[in-house]
Amino acid sequence: MKSIKSRHKRLLHVKTPTGKAIRYVRRKLGVPVCADCRAALPGVARSSNLIARTKKRPSRPFGGVYCSGCSRIRFKAAARAQ
Repeated sequence: MKSIKSRHKRLLHVKTPTGKAIRYVRRKLGVPVCADCRAALPGVARSSNLIARTKKRPSRPFGGVYCSGCSRIRFKAAARAQ
């Protein structure tokens, strides 16, 4: 395991039912970014395991992967290729 003292990890202090204190190490969630231009995706949820994958991202093609500008470029390129 890597060092606990890291900016990408978060310590979570939890008490068990027996009263023992445990330190969990969890990864911090980053902002979802576009795969092409690395811009932040505003319509995508950050929570990783609280909601289903289909509800995390928009339902349009390339939703949750590319920003609106990059997906528009890809749609135009696909239309021109036909």
